[in-house]
Amino acid sequence: GPGRPGKVRSAPGPAEGWTRLGASGLLARALLVSRRDIAFWKHLFESHEGVAILRTVETLDLDRAIVALIATPDWTSVASGILDSVRADGTPAFEDRALPSACHEDWFLATWARED
Repeated sequence: GPGRPGKVRSAPGPAEGWTRLGASGLLARALLVSRRDIAFWKHLFESHEGVAILRTVETLDLDRAIVALIATPDWTSVASGILDSVRADGTPAFEDRALPSACHEDWFLATWARED
């Protein structure tokens, strides 16, 4: 148990579906969504107690885009719970995607800097 000598606890890895972004401590998760639903997703996460920030990563075609959620480790379980709730409701539809290689710590920080 805790307190026994010789036992070293390792730091927890990223929550399921989330990717750690370098030394920042932030985590990201990519979703394939309908372009018409991007405002819904942005509002859902950014107005929901600041759970996560959403950025559009790539527009695939007239109908679809890849977006990324960025959250701190303390909020990833809440953000995942919101996604589970939306998935159970069935609308708006989304799919989990691998985080595109463009989504690294420096890209997100540069994106935030441009918006200030």
